[in-house]
Amino acid sequence: MIGLINFYKKEERIEKLKNFIQEESDVVIMDFDSRGQEVDAIFLSGSERLITQGDYEDEWFSFVRNSKIPLIGICFGFQLICRAFGAVIMQGKEIKDLLGVNKLRDHFLFSGIPNRAKFPESHQEYVTAVSTPLIPLMASDFCIEAIAHSSLPVFGTQFHFERSEKYGKKILKNFLGFTTDLHFLK
Repeated sequence: MIGLINFYKKEERIEKLKNFIQEESDVVIMDFDSRGQEVDAIFLSGSERLITQGDYEDEWFSFVRNSKIPLIGICFGFQLICRAFGAVIMQGKEIKDLLGVNKLRDHFLFSGIPNRAKFPESHQEYVTAVSTPLIPLMASDFCIEAIAHSSLPVFGTQFHFERSEKYGKKILKNFLGFTTDLHFLK
């Protein structure tokens, strides 16, 4: 079971993300008050919220830093993860387009994805620098586009892979395969 924490203000957006995940796994929409539910992994959704404007709760950072189960953030969820570990986030012009994204290093999450691929973007904040324990995995001309934590099962993408018809399912399956592999280690 995948837990989906909703940061969106518009219901139809979380439904689209839920439907995308649900094609591969059972999903339950959660909030921070229902975190105690037994789930195998957690998705942090995108949002219209702005980290640079303080549109978050401090407890969200604590949750991210102390995650023991696989966690992946998309767009706002990615920015939340990055800020939780001290990344630099800047506000800029809004991007709503397909952008070219380059792999900086190989990682299981992007197995089967070319070294340069186009992904849907919709954001006006940019992660411009990360430091240990985050490892940048992909970047565009504008910002860092994907990260992994060096020792926790925490990942994120600035781009909306759930909206990518070409690569979205592959990234989802790679992430879910990782969560499945962890069950055999328990």
